[in-house]
Amino acid sequence: MEKNLPKHIALIMDGNRRWAKERNLDIKQGHYAGAENLEKIALYANKIGIKYMTVYAFSTENWKRSEAEVKGLMLLLKAYVEKMLANDGSNYGVTELNINVEDIDEKMVGDYLYTKGQPDPDIMIRTSGELRLSNFLLWQLAYTEFVFLNKYWPDFNEKDLDNAV
Repeated sequence: MEKNLPKHIALIMDGNRRWAKERNLDIKQGHYAGAENLEKIALYANKIGIKYMTVYAFSTENWKRSEAEVKGLMLLLKAYVEKMLANDGSNYGVTELNINVEDIDEKMVGDYLYTKGQPDPDIMIRTSGELRLSNFLLWQLAYTEFVFLNKYWPDFNEKDLDNAV
């Protein structure tokens, strides 16, 4: 399997709220379960040799949720990002561009994406049964294989990742 192992996996971690509701749990518990699952899946992906994993943790549609839920999601996201990327020295910022229109090409566009320096994803996995991209990595997913699973993100496991790969 290692010979055909994808270098880059993109994940849309969908279904945390529905997972919680079906179990009569608070929505916050669904988000925590999803965050814990991300950590587990990221460690497993690293163990099997996946070099890059890009996750969609918060879409623009999520801003429409209640203020309390959005605040909770932001705090959870902050905690997990700090935990998983501790001391990596990353610094993201915005700079002013002075470019000529005729200089714009595919490479230039790619150099200004979050995934600069990474290969485009080989596989995009979306959980929850939804069959859409939700504006996730539209440029980078042009030649990616899509895997849509009718399973909520907190239930996604190592075997599911193996099967997708």
